[in-house]
Amino acid sequence: MRLFPGFSGTRSDLTTSRPDLIGSLRTAKVPLLRSRLGRKEFAPTLDLGSACRTLVEIGHVDIVDTGTPPTVAISITVATAGGATVLAYDNSGTFTQTSLDVTFSGFVSDGVTQFDFEFVFQATPTSILIAYSLEIGGFLVGYEQAGQSGAGSFEFRLADASGVNSLIALVLFDEFDTLVSGSDVTFNGTKVAFFTGNLSGVQLRNIEGNPFTLAELEALVAYIVAVDRLTLLYLDLADFGFIFL
Repeated sequence: MRLFPGFSGTRSDLTTSRPDLIGSLRTAKVPLLRSRLGRKEFAPTLDLGSACRTLVEIGHVDIVDTGTPPTVAISITVATAGGATVLAYDNSGTFTQTSLDVTFSGFVSDGVTQFDFEFVFQATPTSILIAYSLEIGGFLVGYEQAGQSGAGSFEFRLADASGVNSLIALVLFDEFDTLVSGSDVTFNGTKVAFFTGNLSGVQLRNIEGNPFTLAELEALVAYIVAVDRLTLLYLDLADFGFIFL
C-alpha cells in the first residue's frame, strides 16, 4: 500500500522515490533536514530569494508500513527534536470481501500525562463490533457496541486500573429491539439497577424496581455525558487512523 505517490511507505530514500520533485529544486544553502524515512540525510533546497529562512527542526514523524495485502500494519510515531515521543499510533487490520477487522492503539503524551487508547472495529454481513478504551491517571473508560443478526448490546464501563472498582451499564436487546434480562447497572460486581422497555423507550429502575430519584438520575447522566465526550475524542483518533488504511 502506497502512502504517498511515488513512495512505497517502507522507509525508502525520498530522493530516489521522488527524483522529479528533488531534481526540480534549485540550489541554495540551507541546513540539512533529516528524512526520517530511512533516517538518511538530504538537502532539499528552495530558491525563495529574500524570503528564505533557516529551518529549525522541532520534531519528526516516523511512518512504517510492514503490512502485506489483505493485512495492514502501520506504525506512526511523532517525537520532539529532543526525542520525546508525543504520539505512538499502531494501525493493524485485515480486509476481505466479506469482513473487516481493524485495531488502532497507542498513546498520547505531553511529557507529564499520558493516556493510552485502543479502538476496535469488526464487521461482517451479519455482525458488527465497535469498542474503545481509554486509560489515564489510573482510570479506565470504555464503550462497546455489538450486534449479531439483529440482536445486540451496548456497554459503558468505568473502572480503576486494578479492575477492583468498576461501574458498568449494560443494555442487551433482541432482534425486535426489546431489552432482555441482563440489562443491568453494576457497581463493583453488584447489581444496583436494571433497564427495561425497548430501544425506543428505555426505562431505568433501582434494585427495588422503583424509578430512579432525581439525584440518582443526575449522577448517571453525568457519567454517560462524560463517556459520550470521550466518544467524540475516539472518533477523531479513529478518523486519523483510517487515513492510513
